Amino acid sequence: MIVYNLLADTVNFCHFFGFTFVTSFPIIHYIDQYQPYRKRLSNYTYYGLSLISSGVLISYYLFDNLCLASALEHYLNPIKYTSYVVTNGTKFSILLSLICTLGPTFFRERKHKFYFVGTYYSYIFYSIIEIYVFKK
Repeated sequence: MIVYNLLADTVNFCHFFGFTFVTSFPIIHYIDQYQPYRKRLSNYTYYGLSLISSGVLISYYLFDNLCLASALEHYLNPIKYTSYVVTNGTKFSILLSLICTLGPTFFRERKHKFYFVGTYYSYIFYSIIEIYVFKK
């Protein structure tokens, strides 16, 4: 039982870290622009990162919006964790993260790449303000 609790806590930590990691993909373009040209990441790196976001969205589609990580947490420790269904806002933020990770790979100019980063983080800040200030 202790092993299952430890595994459930580990999955929960990885779930939280993974979601934070996936939602921070678009900022990599911004950071990469200030690197010397030879040290910049190739477009294949962004294609690989977009596969992670795509996999998450496909799993939501295949399993009727069930978060698989939360289902595993619930299986390992049903008292502490519950499995939950993902909301449309979460799916939209991952989809926007996917678009803003892939989008800048098709543009060469720095300002076009920054439009994607600005759009994504404007949406994130708007969501935070909407949740905590306006409290729907």
